[in-house]
Amino acid sequence: MVIEVPKEIKEDFKKWYHQLKLLGKVNILRWISSTHKTDRQTSFHVFVDASQIAYVAVIYIRTQTETDTKIQLNDAKSKVSPSKKMTIPGLELLAVTIGARPMKSVLETMVYDQQEIYLWSDSTILLTWIQEERQWATSAWNRVQEIRKITNIKCCRYVPGVLNPADLPSRGCTTIYLIESKW
Repeated sequence: MVIEVPKEIKEDFKKWYHQLKLLGKVNILRWISSTHKTDRQTSFHVFVDASQIAYVAVIYIRTQTETDTKIQLNDAKSKVSPSKKMTIPGLELLAVTIGARPMKSVLETMVYDQQEIYLWSDSTILLTWIQEERQWATSAWNRVQEIRKITNIKCCRYVPGVLNPADLPSRGCTTIYLIESKW
């Protein structure tokens, strides 16, 4: 017995398939200087976002000297949102967790004299959970404690969704849009 795929799914698949060849044009620079300079200031920026589709964390390194500033993608993690319905703030908390763990690894393996770690989110609820000293539900509280060990809560900041680089992978996009984006 042959079951025909619905026309809408077939068309979506064809569009996706034809964009695969464009992935060869995606170029994301990930060079990180290994030279030790005392006159440079390094900061790490962890951007997080979530939707009912996926949750994402993106880590950028910003290196500033007297003459130059470079911002480079260091790491990006994304996961499909659980099939069990969760609130967006709950998913955002999962996103911070998948960003905090690689950030901890970066800090353990790279030595920088001057470094700051910033956490950026478009969720004011998430930022409140991280910054307030009250006990939340056990699962949220455990994740918040893990995040606090890595990030100074004073460095948790709000970023509007349209300026958040983690917004793109949390919503999904076409290959063409990815190539044209600031990613």
